[in-house]
This record gives sequence, structure tokens and C-alpha cells, in this order.
Amino acid sequence: MAVYVTDSTVHNHYYTILQYIEFFEPVMNKFLTALLSIASLALLGTKTQAQHYYYNENFYEKDLIWEVGTGVGVMGSITDLGKKGFNLTTANVTSGFYVGAMYKNFIGARFEMAWGKVQAADSTAAKGSPAYDRNLNFRSNITEFSLLGEFHPLLAIAGENVPKLSPYVLAGVAWFTFNPQTNLNGRWINLAPLRTEGQTFEPFKATREKYNLSQVATPVGIGVKYELNQLFTIRGEFLYRFLYTDYLDDVSKDYIDPALFNAYLSPANATLARAVYSRGRERDPNFNDAPGVARGNSANNDSYWTASVKLGINLGRPRR
Repeated sequence: MAVYVTDSTVHNHYYTILQYIEFFEPVMNKFLTALLSIASLALLGTKTQAQHYYYNENFYEKDLIWEVGTGVGVMGSITDLGKKGFNLTTANVTSGFYVGAMYKNFIGARFEMAWGKVQAADSTAAKGSPAYDRNLNFRSNITEFSLLGEFHPLLAIAGENVPKLSPYVLAGVAWFTFNPQTNLNGRWINLAPLRTEGQTFEPFKATREKYNLSQVATPVGIGVKYELNQLFTIRGEFLYRFLYTDYLDDVSKDYIDPALFNAYLSPANATLARAVYSRGRERDPNFNDAPGVARGNSANNDSYWTASVKLGINLGRPRR
């Protein structure tokens, strides 16, 4: 199958890339400025062993400690589909790695990359509920890059008596990719090309744009860190992502007239779209999927979360 790239397509992709660059530039500048300031303070104190205390009888404590590590946990989502709230039964394995720096043990910055999968199905909702009768499902792989700030309130006031166990808060900015799919008779179908809610179709052109499969998110979370020794750190973290899209699961607004698929999609995609845009009749022949009937809830954006355990290696504590 040939793929044709038009000048308009190139221009749209170029414009999208510029939007992401414009969004991240001030954020990255602030993070880099903070890291450079921290690094400068650390370098100024390197020759004089600028510790306020020793880590233990064998190692010095430095103002700046670097940490690299990896983690594993579970990833889940909260969308229009399935059981509402946090649902561990549909959570999947997530993993990743990170590199960061801590300044004087209480404030730091971190770059992190993570992978995982989210999914939901209306079959997990309460039987007889509108969600159960709707009978939709989705899954999506997630790849995420994030810049996170980290603050340890107890360590900020601990002075030289630094506890090994420390709770902390996290917040930052993330960029992630996704690709919602649905299961149709054992086959996973990509949903974005099918425009199941009429995205970019002429009747909805002003209100329903085609959603991007790469988006910005705002992660916030909490964690607890325990230093096993001068080299190894173990962490437990929960991180919640506020999204700026309601299409993580490809469901947001209302049903459309299925005849529109024939008008705006290729014959093959139109056939698939008619098969997956509404699945309620598979459960109830009288299911109401008339145009304008609510399919999702566009008042609330989707989100996803992770709960993970991480093992880090501390770098920068010289031997006494």
C-alpha cells in the first residue's frame, strides 16, 4: 500500500513539532538553569570538601549527589471506559530508568523515561449500568519522557541529622505517546484513523479536531526514599498524570451518524469504523446509539497513573 505525503501533511507535522518545542522550551530552560546553579555550587565546593557533615565514618557528604536508577511497577488509567476510579484489575507492568541530582538532600531534579500499557473495558463496569451496556474496550501502549522536580520537606529542616527514610513530593512536565486500539473478534484495531466520533468530518470540523498521538501531561505525585547505604537508594512512588486530552481511550463525546464514515473514510476504514464505533447492540439489540446520544463524557479529561519501586545508585560521595 503506497503512502502519500502531501505538502499540507508536512506543514501540519512541522507546525505540531513547533508547538511542542515552544511549550517545552521555557520549562527546559528553567530546569537547566536550576541544574546549572546546583552544579556550580557543587563545583565551587569540590576542592575544599564543602560538606557540612560526614555521611558516615568512611564517606564524605557532598552538596550535590547524583542518582541513576531503574524501576518497575504497575500502570493504570482513568478514562470514560470500564469501572470508574483506580482499577488494579486492568493495570499492567511498567518499567523505566532515570537520572537526577539532589542538592543538600532536600531538593532535586530528575529526567525519567518510562514504558507501560493502559487498558479498560466496559465489561468491568457494574452489570446493567450505562457503561456496561455501551460495551466498548481499548488498550494503548505508553512511552513517556518526563522532567520532574522533587522536594523532601523533612530533609529541608533536618540539618546535619539526615534521616535515611524521607517522604517527598513530585511535580513536573511530561511528553508521552499513545495509540488507542480496540479488540474486534480477537483482532486489535487502531482507532485514531477511524475517527469514530467524526473528528475533522465537515459537520464537526469546528468542534472535533483530529487528536495527536503525542501529547503533553502534568505529572504530580508522592514518594518515600530510603538510603540503604552510601551507594544504594530504594524508592516507592505514586505518580498521577493530568492529561490535556479526553481521547486516551478514543471515547469522549457522542455517537454520530454511521453513514458519515462512508463519506469521509476509505471503504476499508469505513467498514471498520461502523463495526467499532458502537458495540452496545452486541449486548442489547435495542441499545440506543442514535446520533447525539452521549458516547463518553467530554467534561473530564482522561488520565493515567503509575505505582512503582525504584532502585538507585548514588554518585558523588567521596571516600574519606
